[in-house]
Amino acid sequence: MSIRLGVIGGGVLFRRRVLPVIQNDRDFVLAGVLDKSADALLAVKALAPDVTATDSSDVFFGNALDAVYVATNNAFHAPYSIEALKRGLAVIVEKPIANSVSAAERMLCAAEQSRRPAMMAYMSKLNAYNQAACNLVRQGRIGEVLSINAGFGWTMDSDNWRLYREHSGLGALGDVGVYPICTILDIFGELPESVSAFAYPYGDPVRTDLTCWGELHFSRGRSAQVRASFVDSFSGYTVIGTTGMIRVDKSWSQDGGGKLTWWNGLKQESVSVVETNPYHAEFQCFKQAIAGQSLPLEMTFARGLEDLRIADALDRSAALRGQTISMRVSR
Repeated sequence: MSIRLGVIGGGVLFRRRVLPVIQNDRDFVLAGVLDKSADALLAVKALAPDVTATDSSDVFFGNALDAVYVATNNAFHAPYSIEALKRGLAVIVEKPIANSVSAAERMLCAAEQSRRPAMMAYMSKLNAYNQAACNLVRQGRIGEVLSINAGFGWTMDSDNWRLYREHSGLGALGDVGVYPICTILDIFGELPESVSAFAYPYGDPVRTDLTCWGELHFSRGRSAQVRASFVDSFSGYTVIGTTGMIRVDKSWSQDGGGKLTWWNGLKQESVSVVETNPYHAEFQCFKQAIAGQSLPLEMTFARGLEDLRIADALDRSAALRGQTISMRVSR
């Protein structure tokens, strides 16, 4: 198999994490890189001298491509993904799926019409510690899940594009909040009935949230707390069950690391976890989808849309100073 991959967005994430995976996989050929930044293109050429690196969409799409990886700012996820799908190309897009629910809905519609693989780049779902936590829950090792407290934050430069709705849609909620939301849904195995949140700033038409504290309300009185921040650094979650508890730390990091602790009743148990490169696993999944295998549901555009709907509802709740938003209405 030889997959000619085009990359839209040659930033630090691509160069540091994805490019080495592509270069070390004989089934992928890096066929082109599109970026509007001259500095980014120069940095790409330094690492991949033979690649066609351009700021022209016409030149980029003029390459013979089989698939496209979209790693731009959120506002460009939809237009580039839709363009690629219309051209019959498989697409993998970074989280969040888009900068708005309506844009994500257009992406899902284009994916369904094209019938080409359309995948979310949810590398954290392939982290070995997150997978081990989900397996413990599915095996009934902590009984029924009652509550999850999950949070992710890192400090942000004051001029970062993620701080502006025009470019990002959502701020901390969309960038780092997606990780806790994804993990919570994976562990609960269902969507919340309603959500509520407080954030700062809130209801601002120009600036995005710097920090958000939210709550997801599930059936039978169960709940999950979400924290997302651009002003503090933290990473982890605790899962409380009827007969035990799980604590996972730093499992959303790009290096595939983490730490998992499991309490079986009051006894702390050891869990053997073999770390993997989540970006390698991500592109293996994408490669299998291109070869004809079905994408896991949790990696599809449909799931990306559901995750964004939840983040968007949390943002709307914060704008209303914590008013509860029904997810039944949101869908």
